Amino acid sequence: MNVHDLLATLPELVLLLSTLLILMVGVFSTEHMEKWVYGLTQLTLLVVLVLIAWLWIPVSTVAFSGMLV
Repeated sequence: MNVHDLLATLPELVLLLSTLLILMVGVFSTEHMEKWVYGLTQLTLLVVLVLIAWLWIPVSTVAFSGMLV
């Protein structure tokens, strides 16, 4: 595993970890925290969109010894 492999999966990793965080906040928060959960969801989508645009490679990339294309 090298840095190229991690950069190829960075948007997915950020989305996965942020989703877990949002779910945990949503489960353990009170009713008045709903706007925070919504805002955190929107922020996550924006960050992932920026990461995808920043890491965009117009050709196919192979990572993790061919397990991710």
